[in-house]
Order: sequence, then C-alpha cells, then structure tokens
Amino acid sequence: MTEELAELTGGIIVVTFMFNVSFYLVKYVFSHYNLYLKKHPKLHKVLIKIFPFLRKYHKIAGLLIIAFILTHFLIMFNYKGLSITGLIAASLMVIDIVLGVILAWIRPKTKIVRISHRFASLAVIISILIHII
Repeated sequence: MTEELAELTGGIIVVTFMFNVSFYLVKYVFSHYNLYLKKHPKLHKVLIKIFPFLRKYHKIAGLLIIAFILTHFLIMFNYKGLSITGLIAASLMVIDIVLGVILAWIRPKTKIVRISHRFASLAVIISILIHII
C-alpha cells in the first residue's frame, strides 16, 4: 500500500511538472515557429485553445507540485529512508518553483531569472529521470 501511494504521488509530481513545462514549450512554438503555424492552421487552432488553459493553471500546478513533493518525501522517507537522487530532484524542483514565484510576483522581471527558471526545469527533468532509473 505504501509503495503504491509513493508511486502515485511521484507520478502526480511528474505529470504536473510536465504540464508546467508544456506551458513554456507552447510559448516557444508560438515565438519561434510562426511561419510553420501559419502553414498548419489546425495545429495553430489547437495551440491557441490550449495556451490560455496552460497559462491559467501554471501557478496552481506549481503549488500542487510542492504539496505532492512534501507528501512523496514523507511517504518515502518513512518507507525506505532518504533517497539522495530524490532529494536532489526535489531540491531542484523547489528551486525552480521559487524562481517561478519570483517571476510571478516580483517586479521588474529580469531576463536572468526567466532563463534560470527554464534551465532549472531542464535540470529537474534530468534529475527525475536519474531518480526513476
């Protein structure tokens, strides 16, 4: 039961994090592949419909990630003890979320924080893959 709950919370973290990463990916497609989107109006319509949803729930998903990180950590710590790869992945995710909070609520938004937020997301993806393997 404990192992299944740990896997469920870990899975929710991954899915929610990938939801948040998709927000950036859609923004990237809009800004770098405009000509391609003009040639493919169906894809453009889909992205236009998805983007407001991703933007609306991006911050909420970040807060959910923190809640599930804490839950997953408590379950796994009590079940198997401390996992160094899990601790690294969670720490990077918290850093990424803190950078996101800075971007959301502190003005002026600086380019270095935005870029750091994106690179932290990439580091989180790599650390999660290492943690799972």
